[in-house]
Amino acid sequence: MRMLPQNHFALAAVVTLVAVVLFYPDLDIMETVVWVLAAGIIAALIDLDVIILVRMKAKDDPDLEPWASPMDVTKDLTSFLVLLHRKGLLRIVKWTHLASAVVASLVGYFLLPSLFIPIFIGAWSHLATDVPYLWRIGKAAKTP
Repeated sequence: MRMLPQNHFALAAVVTLVAVVLFYPDLDIMETVVWVLAAGIIAALIDLDVIILVRMKAKDDPDLEPWASPMDVTKDLTSFLVLLHRKGLLRIVKWTHLASAVVASLVGYFLLPSLFIPIFIGAWSHLATDVPYLWRIGKAAKTP
């Protein structure tokens, strides 16, 4: 599965819905919808770091210029990620993703405690699904 923001949104939303059904059956429908949306939005927003990084680097790197638009990335995600790997940017993205997940979790814990669980699920489900995907991309980039 290509891990685009909409896929992260859907996965986090489903995981959150399952968590609500299993562990928080006392939440009403509106609270459940808020939890599902919060988790999905956080999961999708974690990818903003990639968009920002590529747009910044595309100004100086002609190889990245065609990928400055997120819509172009969705057409051939694998080639885009292999290029990021070759340029060494995928290593940066791994760290910024981790930092984004930690910051989102801390914000949820300290500033939005009623939404901590869905924020946590959204942030960390994003990382959990990106790790194997990025590992496969790294292996593919090293294979001639």
